[in-house]
Amino acid sequence: MISMNKMKVSIIGSSQDAIFFIKRSEFLKKDITFSIFDSKEVQDSLKKSYKSVEIPWSINDVLKDSNLILNGCSLKKNIEFFEIIKSNNTNLPIIDLSLLKSKSIQDYNDNDLSNTVLHSMPVGKMNIDSKKENIRVPVILNNQLKTIKDDSIESFFNLLKLKLRFIDIDEHDSLIISNYVLTNLYLLHLLEDMENKSSILSSNFNMNYINEFSNIIDDEILDNFDDFVFSKITEHDNFQKFIEKIKRNGFKLPNSKAKSFSEQDILSIPKSKDTLLSLFFGEKFSKTISNWGKERK
Repeated sequence: MISMNKMKVSIIGSSQDAIFFIKRSEFLKKDITFSIFDSKEVQDSLKKSYKSVEIPWSINDVLKDSNLILNGCSLKKNIEFFEIIKSNNTNLPIIDLSLLKSKSIQDYNDNDLSNTVLHSMPVGKMNIDSKKENIRVPVILNNQLKTIKDDSIESFFNLLKLKLRFIDIDEHDSLIISNYVLTNLYLLHLLEDMENKSSILSSNFNMNYINEFSNIIDDEILDNFDDFVFSKITEHDNFQKFIEKIKRNGFKLPNSKAKSFSEQDILSIPKSKDTLLSLFFGEKFSKTISNWGKERK
């Protein structure tokens, strides 16, 4: 192995998974330059946020003198990624960060790339802390060997003090679906349900709670969601109907029609029929609970 203390890493598609490595590098104060290829808006934002990021004008400059590529594209945009690799005739090693490996590995095989590819778990989506002392990144190798046969990739992981845990495709995809896909879809389901009920509760419901709740949902889930991901999910009828609904809407949630309320509205005391208790458990139950502890006259 050739040891490297200084590297240039090209990022195509600046997902939160790719950003994990930027954060890790800056936390450890490593001499790694991350060259970003994405929209101008995203590039400018990352340039302002991280000292190690550069935003060249063209894809040629992003790839020039680079040691490896991080593929941060969503599954839907993998076709664009492969076009970039082929049109630029680059043989740089690739660390793939896509969502489901049963799909992405097949995509790589179909495109018959000669590049060395390491299929890594999307670490950003799994909320792995980039500042932890000991981090083990789950990865899959096409050849099933528990070694990395590429100096650049090995140096990259060594520089960032990242150890590898080798898992099979089914184990990887099961972890992603249970810990990322389903959890975020259920959150989306709950968010829509909350927004619908807020219209019933009218001014007695604090919309700020909904806004804060929506902030914890990962927006990337819909960017990655397609028929392949959908085919991997089997749940109860109500949830299936919800997923079918967002499929028909182009994997987008309907815009909320709820408006923010004034402070006076938020502090108003609702009648029993308008409370959350009555909404979920019925008005009679709500009245009973609301009257507990009150003095009889």
